[in-house]
Amino acid sequence: MSLESMLYVIFAILGLSFLIFIHELGHYFMARRLGMRVETFSIGFGKPIYSWEKDGAKWQIGWLLFGGYVKISGMDTSDERDLYEVKDGFFGKKPIDRIKVSFMGPFVNIVFALIAFTVLWLVGGREKSFNEFTHKIGWIDPKSELYIKGIRPGDEVTEYNHQPYQGSKDHSTGPMMSDGDLLVKGNQINFHTLNKTPFAYKVKAYSNPLAIDKDILTSGILQPASYLIYNRLPNGAENPLPEGSPMQESGIRYGDRIVWADGVPIYSMLQLSQLMNDEKALLTIKRGQETFLRRVPRVLVEELKLDPEFKEELIDWQFEAELNGTKIQKLYAIPYNLTNETVVEAVVKFIDKDKEMIERYRTLLSVQNE
Repeated sequence: MSLESMLYVIFAILGLSFLIFIHELGHYFMARRLGMRVETFSIGFGKPIYSWEKDGAKWQIGWLLFGGYVKISGMDTSDERDLYEVKDGFFGKKPIDRIKVSFMGPFVNIVFALIAFTVLWLVGGREKSFNEFTHKIGWIDPKSELYIKGIRPGDEVTEYNHQPYQGSKDHSTGPMMSDGDLLVKGNQINFHTLNKTPFAYKVKAYSNPLAIDKDILTSGILQPASYLIYNRLPNGAENPLPEGSPMQESGIRYGDRIVWADGVPIYSMLQLSQLMNDEKALLTIKRGQETFLRRVPRVLVEELKLDPEFKEELIDWQFEAELNGTKIQKLYAIPYNLTNETVVEAVVKFIDKDKEMIERYRTLLSVQNE
């Protein structure tokens, strides 16, 4: 068991013990009010590890903190006396008084719960982070069935196996509670028009690629959406950007949110990381009177068949980009022959025909998914 799990168990025991403590306090105060003599007030069971006397009663803390009890005079059935003859005992009082003592324990628990929730409501309750309750997807496994069917970050999940989506934990519990086949319902969102298109796909739950335990299943949705906000560290300390990082001189300030990167709206840190490591370039393309954005694959120059003219163009671009210290074969380029006015003249051929077909397919998928 991990340290975190042990802490949860300890806190659960302490919380339960506290609820039992106030429950027994209800019995204690009502018994005292009605003239019953309380012999022992125990927090926990077992041999006392600490005890003291107060108001004629023995107060003690048992070593097993799973409960507690109040012992009222006249409740010991092993006593040879007639328990109804013990005037300051439990059975020596009228039936209505015994009912009051028994009722006061759960009544105090109810009152305490009402007070506690009222206080939480007045102070605003517990603030949930956006990713705990949002329906939006932050990241989806590119190898999953849902991704192949067209589901992307920013789309919404509304149901898992006909159960309404309640929060981010459902991304785990839904697949784990399925019998292998998982019905996922939601809406595909067009980021530009905000139009929603409902979807319902039955997929196979499989091992979560991000989990150490391979028994943890997923539908392919690996992270809920979240805000990517650059801010100070949790303790209020400065959060400097790494020396030499592209963002260091960008002018970004605390409180700024990253909403768009390389032509794609950003919904999670996993998505941003994947995007930054993806071998694609964002192009602004003008076709006739239409202007649009497309992300196309970048390829190593050494994989392309270069005619002398195109090679000279690449050398000029290399010089302009101040990359003279790198061999031109190890630089990346897009597989298109461009004029000086960046007009596409032709598609550059690959040395490896299979590689060429793969890149063409990747380009086609990229265009279809925009």
